[in-house]
This record gives sequence, C-alpha cells and structure tokens, in this order.
Amino acid sequence: MASLAYITTVASQPATLSSKQPTCLTKPSFQIIPSSVSAYQRSSSASSPSSSSYSQFQGLTLASIPSSSFGKNALSGSPSYSRILMWFQSDLRVQDNEALNEAVKGSKNPNGCLINLYAAAANTKHLHHAAASEVRANLMNMGSDLVVLAKRNAKDLAQKMIEMCREFQIQAVYLNYSVLADDVEEQNVVIQALEEASIQVVGFWGNSLCANHAVKEVSLKEVSRYVSDSTNVAKPGQAPRKIKALPENAAKFSDWNLAPVMGKGTSFAISELNKMDAKSQALNVSRAHGEDYVWKLKAALNCGALSLRMAYAKIVEIMNGEARGYLFSELAFRSYMCALANKNRKAAPVHA
Repeated sequence: MASLAYITTVASQPATLSSKQPTCLTKPSFQIIPSSVSAYQRSSSASSPSSSSYSQFQGLTLASIPSSSFGKNALSGSPSYSRILMWFQSDLRVQDNEALNEAVKGSKNPNGCLINLYAAAANTKHLHHAAASEVRANLMNMGSDLVVLAKRNAKDLAQKMIEMCREFQIQAVYLNYSVLADDVEEQNVVIQALEEASIQVVGFWGNSLCANHAVKEVSLKEVSRYVSDSTNVAKPGQAPRKIKALPENAAKFSDWNLAPVMGKGTSFAISELNKMDAKSQALNVSRAHGEDYVWKLKAALNCGALSLRMAYAKIVEIMNGEARGYLFSELAFRSYMCALANKNRKAAPVHA
C-alpha cells in the first residue's frame, strides 16, 4: 500500500431535506461498543516503547483528565436504534469514524433518521472549524449535511441537543469517547444531561487504538504492550458512501455559519501523514526529524481530523509490519489517556 487514501470529494449541491416518521423514546442506558479487532497481514514483533518516550508529551496532562462516573453497568453489543443524533466532537472526520459508521447502519431503517451535529464556541480553535468544514463538505457529498450549533458551555449544548432529540424523537446519541481533558469534561456533562432527559447515549472507542476493557489493566505499560501487537488493533474503517438526508426542519437548528470547504481537515492531515518514513519513526525520540514530524500531526489528532488507527496503519506499513517509533509512542499514550479518562465505562459480556 503506497499511501492512505480516505478522501471523499465535496458536493457541488447541498443535500436535499426529507421528512421521516418518528418512533418513541426509550429509557436511558449508556452503552459501550467494543472496537472490532482485525489482524494486519504482517505480525508485529516490536517491543513496547520505553517509559522515557513519554516524557516529552506536552500536549496531554494526566493530572487534569477528569474520570467519568457514568456507564458503570453499561451493556455491549450492537444497539438497535434507528433514529440517531451523531455528535461530532473530537472526531472531526468521516473516515474511520466508528460512531458515524454505526449510526449510518442503524438509520437505514425505513423509519430511521440521522442528524449529524457539531457545536462551536467563540474560543473554538481554527483547526477544529477547518476540520468540521471538511466534515460538512463530505457529508453533503454523501447526501446529508451537518447541523452546526453555537454553544456557550456544555450545559447550553446539552439543552440544545435535548431539544433536537425531543423534536425529532431521537432514540440515541452516538459519540466517540474523548481523550483531552476539556473534551472529556464537556462530554461527561452532556452525557449526564441526556441520560437525565431519558435519552440513550452510545459510546465508541473510535479515538483510541483499543477499548479500555480489552487490556488487563488501565496502565500506560499495559496499553502500550497491547497496541504494540498489530494484531490487536483494528484496521481503519472507510467513510460511508451514502447517508440519509437530514430530516425536514433539522437545518433550522443551525445557528453558526460554517461553509463546506475541503483541504484543511482530514485531507491535509493525510497528506502530511503520507510524508512519513522510517527515519521519522526512529525509536530514539531525541532525533529532531521524528519529533518535529509528530508535532505537525498533534493538532490533527487533537481535533480528530486524523484517527489514531489511520496513523497506526501508516506506521505498520513503513516499519515492515512493526508498531514502534516516536509517533507510535504518541498514539499509545493517547490510547492510554482515553482509557484512563473513561475507565469507569466497562462493558458487560456481549449478548448473542
């Protein structure tokens, strides 16, 4: 595989709106969906990175990560929801987005619907807007669109989401677990408000290399060991080809002007990722070439324009089947951070 190609093209015309028949709300239950596991063709013999590899990560702070108290008795398995609100938060991509892919599958029901949502604040970083603009362009190309909300804070966002869910009788809100402290905190506030409003929330591990229940313990050493074996990490998923149009009147909730623009989100991140070579992935993290390269991708990883699995697949490709190097250390660390922030979200055995 010469390069990673997940790019879709922008639509020349906006999506057509259509109405759908509603179904009833159900009782709240936070559900955990385990990441699928598929082996790479080449097995890994790489060892876990040394602890010194993590001393230079300045973008993530362990002490500031709030731990969730929700979902302790959550169930795993395939949810049977057809009216879904997909919340894009720190996963601003249509490629390799577990929550989106599952939402698309569920909404294919004749009475189903799918509302794609992104919320922005006055202090939202420019790259987040750029990535969301590309998400909207891709969604329009697939036949749908993106509802963009202006938010004052997490409680304000939660209230707007509840209003949307009630108007369109949404059964469940789908999301990918966040990694960074601010995103985790916002996610926890929103989840609690949705559950109190009797709205289902379904979480996925699309922002990590593994689910936290896949490892023996939530520790940096154990997570690094687990994901260093490429057979434990699922290959990145493709973007959906077709998505249902937004239900009629869903667009009226948009109160933030976000033009659909390609080139500054996932597509740009992938172009940078495809420049990576074995030299930039040297295990010796003091080498400037590798360190500088990772810093180029940090912003894309932070907003989710680039998924960890997309970067991981490129590492395995250029390192002859092994998962190692400076960027790998970053990905392993972020997977640990995701598991740590969501350590109370434990799944029950899968029911047949």
